[in-house]
Amino acid sequence: MPHALVIYGDTRQWYAAKALKQAGWQVDLCHLGEKNAPINDREGISLYPCLSACPDAPFLLLPIPMTKDGITIVGGGEVAEVEARLHRHKNVICGNPTSHFQEAAQAHQCEMWDLLEKEEYVAENAILTAEGALGMLLTETGQSPRRLHVGIFGYGRIAQALSKRLVMLGAKVTVFARRESAQNQAKADGVFDALPFPPPCNALQNINVLYNTVPAPISYAQNLAYMPEDGIIIELASGKNILLPPHAPQRLLLGGGLPGKYMYQSAGQLIAEYVLELAKK
Repeated sequence: MPHALVIYGDTRQWYAAKALKQAGWQVDLCHLGEKNAPINDREGISLYPCLSACPDAPFLLLPIPMTKDGITIVGGGEVAEVEARLHRHKNVICGNPTSHFQEAAQAHQCEMWDLLEKEEYVAENAILTAEGALGMLLTETGQSPRRLHVGIFGYGRIAQALSKRLVMLGAKVTVFARRESAQNQAKADGVFDALPFPPPCNALQNINVLYNTVPAPISYAQNLAYMPEDGIIIELASGKNILLPPHAPQRLLLGGGLPGKYMYQSAGQLIAEYVLELAKK
């Protein structure tokens, strides 16, 4: 029977552990944070409050991504604490490991799989992010998409998945993209309009909700100030790309980690599917 130790980062890890258990695996789950994980052991999953109490397991599943600052594991605990017990595992599944962590895994002859380097996983996760972003729009605006004019900065994976769903729901969607080829693709996907990025000054004056998927600084004075005063800006890109001045009437919402907030069950099952696939190899 395959055996995995799952480090809890957010609710996705619980559903990944549950899916592995349902697939016939022995599963232990460890929560390193200060707060108790919202889980129970009714599924036959053994729960541990600290790594020192956890048994050895061939497979170690860490949060995806495993760390945001290179020091702390997402959800709690230290990267160094996990590194110190890598000799007790043979296979490590994670996302965006630090170079030092990779070196430690190699030194202990652990085979490492970075799911964020797998194109298929990243594409599926982008869809879950887009659906979570759509959930934010529905809960924060109180409006039917059919009554909204939605702007999207960028036209990568997440933006494409998001725009297609918004169009299907009847929203008026305008995409702002640097490349002309991306603008043409957006038009072919059925958006109302596709314009250059950064946008012309008057292009945002009727935008009710604006999503940013561009990981670059965006000027409030030159771009965002032209939005309606009750406009909502949703940041989906990594980093602090949008800083609203104190006098700005628009609302800024941070959309980091959306699969773990809105689509946590599907996101956890997706992680488990890739673990099961990798285990076959």
